[in-house]
Amino acid sequence: MTWFASSWTVGISWLSLVLCLGVITSLAIWARGLSKARGWAVLAFVIACPLAAFSLASALGYPMPYVKGVTLPPGKHKVLGGKIVEGVALYALLDMEDGPPRLFSFPYTTDGANSMQQAMDEAVEGAEMTVEIPGGDGEEGPPQPEFDANFPEPMPDKEAG
Repeated sequence: MTWFASSWTVGISWLSLVLCLGVITSLAIWARGLSKARGWAVLAFVIACPLAAFSLASALGYPMPYVKGVTLPPGKHKVLGGKIVEGVALYALLDMEDGPPRLFSFPYTTDGANSMQQAMDEAVEGAEMTVEIPGGDGEEGPPQPEFDANFPEPMPDKEAG
């Protein structure tokens, strides 16, 4: 029921936003003026509709799909939590250093699921879970994101004083 309610909310929000944009576009089209302005109004409407859907989905906290080199910068990112849905996706809540944590979905692969499960098992024992995002086309790096867990260095012993 939660999925239906959230999908219903996104659908209604998107529809109302598109209707508002449609009214504005209609006013621009039917107003007296240059035909170039009418064409620009239609183009703006066509571009704004998918952007409105994307902005609503991201504002409501749906997972951001991983697109190499677009949605995440290359390098290591701290993983706060994860979930494996077999055959569907790998979900990871990443700590974004410059903002709040963000939920991402990575394509499901057996190797990716195995590395994520191993990292989650080690994280239970106290390790810090990370994901390495590959670099650009010319850079070296893994072809898919690789999950890993690293144990923090132990604290130095307190000196008896």
